[in-house]
Amino acid sequence: MDSCWIREWTNRKASRRHEEQNIRNNGDGGGGSGNKRKMPPHPIRIAKTIDVIARITFPTAYAVFLIFFFIHYTSHPSHWTQ
Repeated sequence: MDSCWIREWTNRKASRRHEEQNIRNNGDGGGGSGNKRKMPPHPIRIAKTIDVIARITFPTAYAVFLIFFFIHYTSHPSHWTQ
């Protein structure tokens, strides 16, 4: 009953694997057209790259903001008392 979607998923996975193998061996999609197209990067790899960039960028931006804020705040003592 539910084996239909499993069979379809397995066939897609096998055809994708076959296409990747053709691209590695021939440099094209297997059609022999000579198009040297690259496989798109895997979504997990893209997410990991974004994560690594964010680990560096966001804390650095926050530190710059804090430094600017406290320098500005301490240079204007009129803000301390109202």
